[in-house]
Amino acid sequence: MQNKKDVIFCVDIGGTKTAFACFDTQGNELFYDCFPTNPKEGAARLVERVFERAKPHVSDVKTGVIASPGPLDVKLGKIVNVTTMGWTNVPIVRLFEEKFGISFRLLNDCDAGGLGVWKFGGYSEANTLCYVSVSTGIGGGIVANGRLLTGKGNAAEFGHIPVPGEGLKCGCGGVDCLELYASGSGLEARYLQKTGKGLSCLEIERLARSGDTLACGLFKEAGEKLAFALAAVKSVLDPDIVVLGGSVCKAKDLFMPVVEKRLPTLCIEYAKSGKQVLLGALAYGLR
Repeated sequence: MQNKKDVIFCVDIGGTKTAFACFDTQGNELFYDCFPTNPKEGAARLVERVFERAKPHVSDVKTGVIASPGPLDVKLGKIVNVTTMGWTNVPIVRLFEEKFGISFRLLNDCDAGGLGVWKFGGYSEANTLCYVSVSTGIGGGIVANGRLLTGKGNAAEFGHIPVPGEGLKCGCGGVDCLELYASGSGLEARYLQKTGKGLSCLEIERLARSGDTLACGLFKEAGEKLAFALAAVKSVLDPDIVVLGGSVCKAKDLFMPVVEKRLPTLCIEYAKSGKQVLLGALAYGLR
């Protein structure tokens, strides 16, 4: 049996899926589970669902780490505003602490992803690594000289880099944010806008693979917008490597050729484990 001090409970809240796991201090996974987030049910219900599933496995846990989309107020333990989930001013740390009876820390999910791929993904020799998650939304994390660059708490929000577009308004208050064109929710909204039909990103991907002109065009557009944003990231940070992750990357062959053609000197690779956010939460907890 593990000692309490040796077990960390990590939670990865995503717009589509929430995953949670217990790890020992060597990074060994002791327990793992996941389920659809269903953000419309609210954060309190999500915490209850996590507790119901994790309760038999957390008796030896001393502390926990929550990785969540942002923007966040890390010091106050709050989710400020996740536009893709409709969550505003959620005291997520308090909700977890009251339910589990242990202390929790909060960090941005893509900061966790960046830390996870750097420490556990084989990139720890990289001086500067940028992680970009292309999923329900788009976020990022930067590790430089072995440290996360968080700014005042919400650095590397790559999904809100403005790109050339059609004047689309983002829930963050900006116009033509990358997320509106290249994320899963963005692709769905673009297809709905052009056809009046509400399809999932996976359904749009299937159409593109069948040769549908509109679906193929939307993925190409996503690649063009992503290339524009990554060019800006390259100019500012000059990273050793950019690591892409997130569910939309399963369709990378539909949009990444545009990126690779426009940015031939940028080193781009893909996250290998699929659990980089949980592993980054673990690394954060160990620190």
